[in-house]
Amino acid sequence: MRSSSRIKGMRWDFRFAPAPQLCVMPLTRNLKMPMPTKNSQKLSDKDFKELIDKAPLVSIDIIVQNNKGEVLVGLRTNKPAQNYWFVPGGRILKNEKLEEAFVRITSNELNADLEFNNAQLIGVFDHLYDDNKFGAEGINTHYVSIAYKIILSQDHQIAQDEQHKEFKWLSVTNLLQDNSVHDNTKMFFRNFTEMTREEAVKFWREQSNLMWSRIQTAAVVEAGGLTGWYHLFFKNTHFGFFSSLAVLGLSGLLLLVISVLMKRDAQYMDRCGEIAGNKLPRTTGKPLFGWNGRKLAIGIPLALGEINILVVLILVVIYWEKFILA
Repeated sequence: MRSSSRIKGMRWDFRFAPAPQLCVMPLTRNLKMPMPTKNSQKLSDKDFKELIDKAPLVSIDIIVQNNKGEVLVGLRTNKPAQNYWFVPGGRILKNEKLEEAFVRITSNELNADLEFNNAQLIGVFDHLYDDNKFGAEGINTHYVSIAYKIILSQDHQIAQDEQHKEFKWLSVTNLLQDNSVHDNTKMFFRNFTEMTREEAVKFWREQSNLMWSRIQTAAVVEAGGLTGWYHLFFKNTHFGFFSSLAVLGLSGLLLLVISVLMKRDAQYMDRCGEIAGNKLPRTTGKPLFGWNGRKLAIGIPLALGEINILVVLILVVIYWEKFILA
């Protein structure tokens, strides 16, 4: 299983401006590399595997944003989180100071000579994985991640390294909704506590449009459910009965899933409304999505889904008692 828990959080400072082009280049060797502490060292593979099995690891994750507020993510080639998009980062070595680890990791993975004092501490997070770097059976991985945020200039060139197939920029909204982005990366952005009013309005508009699309999807799903209802009452063959139950049950499950997603969207919208002082302009989204409108939009598919599933369960019980047990 994969799980994440937020231990300590700091404040976010999102800024929006024209997005730079992402330029990926081979890792160069002309950077000013940090001088490690005299006794800093890497473990052997044998010792490192034993450490993974017996204790948590400490790492630094770097939230890199451009001037538009988009986030840099890389497609990982190594375990854990293999084939997921993840923010750059790496573990801290034995006897390596935090500042030295930050400079080393940003130099290796970002091709950047960055000052530790310019980074903003976001918080400390638990990252749990059900696999490990070596693919050994029965050994999970536990990272204690120290997250920092930095801003890179528009013309900066990102290094191509061994741990990532490619890099790309994602908006925070797209990052949170992309299933190929690892949950442990999403955790950095789910608990942001400060946005400007303009950013809150922008994010509210995006969530409003998303909720509207979910309502349209729910309407299509319920139309399929109504087809199941029609066949149940007007078709008396066994094939019609069972196919109708399948359609009705599936529509009920989909409506429940949609209502859960809409509830999450509403929570984001409520948070943005608080930041904007509850003075969101009417032009930011559909007029339906006031507080009562959102409750209604969530409640209708939830109620219809529950009704559909309840009817399916009742009819299955009746059929079982009437035809199977009789």
